[in-house]
Amino acid sequence: MNRWPLLTTCIGLIALVSIGGAVPHGSGGSSIADEVRLASEALAAFNFDRAVRLFTAAHDGLERADPLWERATLGLALSTQYLDPPTADRALRAERLFRELADAETSPRFTARARLSLGRLAELSDFRGDEPDPDAAIGHYRSVYERWPELPAAEEAVLRHAGVLAERFDDPASLDAAIQLVESWLATDADGTYASLMHEFIGTIALFRGDEREAIARFQRAEELGLSEPNLSARTWWLIARFSESRNDDPETAVAFYTRIVREAPYSGHAFEARLAIERLKSAFPEIDAPTPDLETFGIDVELDGDE
Repeated sequence: MNRWPLLTTCIGLIALVSIGGAVPHGSGGSSIADEVRLASEALAAFNFDRAVRLFTAAHDGLERADPLWERATLGLALSTQYLDPPTADRALRAERLFRELADAETSPRFTARARLSLGRLAELSDFRGDEPDPDAAIGHYRSVYERWPELPAAEEAVLRHAGVLAERFDDPASLDAAIQLVESWLATDADGTYASLMHEFIGTIALFRGDEREAIARFQRAEELGLSEPNLSARTWWLIARFSESRNDDPETAVAFYTRIVREAPYSGHAFEARLAIERLKSAFPEIDAPTPDLETFGIDVELDGDE
């Protein structure tokens, strides 16, 4: 049920772009500013070895009061964290750098980002023998959204905290707590950056629990907001359509999403079946007035009735 490591990795790697912005001119000397800029580009390109070399040179040449210090420290910590292969020494060095940045509290944005990263290190196993510490992770995440609720990082921290709780999927109370945490945040910020992912999160738990109606409602809301993984939209549309059809209480919704699969995701692997389902539902529910979309088939004739 764990989809959150991918989320945290992607978010972490764009942190310098989303938080740091352009490298300030005239800070730390032009050569150091260039090193930070080039290191940030290397990090964004997943070139962690180059990023570590450049960020190390910049970090060692900067005073904490310099505006570039935050960026260089965060960049060095992230680059070190994701070096391959992962080792205990690298994880420890990354943790020290994140903690140095968090303790310095030079600015809320970078402090919050450092605490999120400390939470991620505590939450997941980064190398052989590394034992996760979910309680420590929750502590870091909670500190972010309770102290800086106005920052974008707060919404992310809520989702990460909920993800830790959801890992205890065999504990109904923990799953309830995860849902309650996310629901409480959505009540105050219904259209936030991660609102769609939050609805997907609740929908996934509902699916796990066999609550198809709740799962459909959540996935539909996520789709309205914009799915977190647009390239996998057809998978979500298929779930909504199949559940809507299987319950026999919302054939119009089923047809609508089957139609989207045929028209917008013809090569998803579900288009042929979706078109068959549309015909089946229109036959069972004559009141449905919707055209059956043509199936794109690279010029190959496809007979729905199986005739040669």
